[in-house]
Amino acid sequence: MPGTTSPSLADIDEIAHEPSREFVESTNVWQFMQEYGIDDYEELIARTTTDLEDEPDSGLEWFWDEIVDYLGIEFYEAYDEIRDDSQGPQFTDWYPGGELNIAHNVVDRHAAVDEERRNTVATIWEGEHGDVREITYHELHRQSNRVANALEERGVGTGDTVGLYMPMVPEVVSILYGCFKVGAIAVPIFSGFGVDAAATRIADAEPTVLFTGDGFYRRGDPVFLKSAADEAIAAAGHVEHTIVFDRLGSSSGARSAAEGRAGHGGSRERTNEHEIPWTDDRDEWWADAVGTADDEYETKSLTSDQESMLLYSSGTTGKPKGIVHTHAGVQVQCPKEVHFGMDLKPSDRFFWVSDIGWMMGPWTLIGT
Repeated sequence: MPGTTSPSLADIDEIAHEPSREFVESTNVWQFMQEYGIDDYEELIARTTTDLEDEPDSGLEWFWDEIVDYLGIEFYEAYDEIRDDSQGPQFTDWYPGGELNIAHNVVDRHAAVDEERRNTVATIWEGEHGDVREITYHELHRQSNRVANALEERGVGTGDTVGLYMPMVPEVVSILYGCFKVGAIAVPIFSGFGVDAAATRIADAEPTVLFTGDGFYRRGDPVFLKSAADEAIAAAGHVEHTIVFDRLGSSSGARSAAEGRAGHGGSRERTNEHEIPWTDDRDEWWADAVGTADDEYETKSLTSDQESMLLYSSGTTGKPKGIVHTHAGVQVQCPKEVHFGMDLKPSDRFFWVSDIGWMMGPWTLIGT
């Protein structure tokens, strides 16, 4: 534009802020450097990316092996090697031979009877109207087990996809970990998507189970999600079971309404405020499907390359692209980024403005 000039390289390279020495020495990156005798940033990059002569603690294999122990990530079965890139770098197999599960590392072990974190808060949720719920590791563990059992009761096993077209409620966390527990591939779908965008992802991922909600609140007003979910299912197919979370109070009086129309395949659930579409032989309320399930479950041991999530790009420049994330890849990368990039400490609270339908939702939950 006339009258404007581009910044020079000198301007771009100018230091805007330089932290105090006290702050630097309090960071997780600094502690890691001290642990391994790394003097400065340049040496940090060199040691973690390059095999250096006369320095055994260097190189990609050293770093990605060491970071597993450093971050306390547990494998059920030890891996045979760090990576196998014999088919080319784009097809690298990380931690081959190893077995693990994200749910074990993030939830189960912290909820153990002899673990001090068992009754500490894992997740804090605040609704639009100011209502607050705090969920402990023990509560999250039990709820995730219920989800896992509910999924298996509906035929979901390792490698099957499960859709999450959900309002942002704390139950979303247990759905994600419940999928991980059974080895299912979680497919988060942004709750703000309309019918076409949701249908595109359902058609591509082919989930037989879809978690959704009656709706949610946005700027004080209710947004009805169930009708969009139904239209997306009609367009995409595949979904055999829809588990509906009651966020707006829609299940009030639903049971008596269901009894009154026994024998009819499709109808609308009548509530005090509105109606939502309902298919009797497919739809179930969360309280019935998950709330009544057993809260004990043995988390599956999965291979390092087992898919954990199928996350889609936004689709703004073309058809949405599904990106596969494995249990080992997600379990190592997310905590590494949060620990070093965000400098998260055990006493910190971590908040990211996102939806479970975007990568930063699962990234926040797994990385912290």
